[in-house]
Amino acid sequence: MGGHSTGGFILPRNWAGNELHGRVIVPGPVDAKALVEVMRWHILRADGQRSGLWTRAAAILSANALVVAGTAVMTSAGSNAAWWSLITAILPLVASLLSIYEASNVLGGMQDWSHTFVKQDSPKPILYSLPETVNALDTYDNFRSVVMSRSIDEEMGDAMSELWRISVLHRLRIHQLRRSLRWFEISVPLLVISAIVIVASLAIS
Repeated sequence: MGGHSTGGFILPRNWAGNELHGRVIVPGPVDAKALVEVMRWHILRADGQRSGLWTRAAAILSANALVVAGTAVMTSAGSNAAWWSLITAILPLVASLLSIYEASNVLGGMQDWSHTFVKQDSPKPILYSLPETVNALDTYDNFRSVVMSRSIDEEMGDAMSELWRISVLHRLRIHQLRRSLRWFEISVPLLVISAIVIVASLAIS
C-alpha cells in the first residue's frame, strides 16, 4: 500500500491535502478523526509487514527441518563410527534447535504485555486488541456500554496504543528472526564438518 510522508507520519495516497515534491502539506493541525484514520492505515500496513515476517520465519523452520533430518540420517548411517565422531553431530542439532526456537517466537503471540514490556507499556487498546478487550470488559453489557459511549479521543488513544505495541513487537520479531537466521547459518557448516568427521572416522576404523 503506497503513501506519502509528512513529519513522522506516512499518509495514505487518498489523503486530502496539497502535494509538493511527493510530500503532503496539511494546512493547520491534524484533527483527531484524521489522525485516527492515519493510525488505522499504519495498523493495516503493519499487518502486511507482520505477514512478511511470518513467511520468512516459516521458511527458516522448513530449512531447519532439513538440517535436523540430515543429522538424523548421518548419525544413523554412521552408527559404526567412533563415538567421538558421532558427538560432533550434536553441534548442528543444537544450533538448529536454537534457530527453531527463535523462529517459533516470531510466530507466537504475546501472553502478557505489561509484564513482558515494562518500559514499553501502554494503555490497553480497547477494541483494537480483542483478547485485552474481553479481559477488560468481561461481559457483553460492559462491551456494549463502552462502544456506545465511545468518544473520538478514546478511539484515538486506543489506536495510538495499538500502533505503539505493534511497533515494539515488530522490532522484537525482527531481532528474533535475525537470531534464528544466524543460528541456521551456523548449523549448516557444522553439519558439513560433522559429516566429514564421521566419514573420516569410518574410513580409518
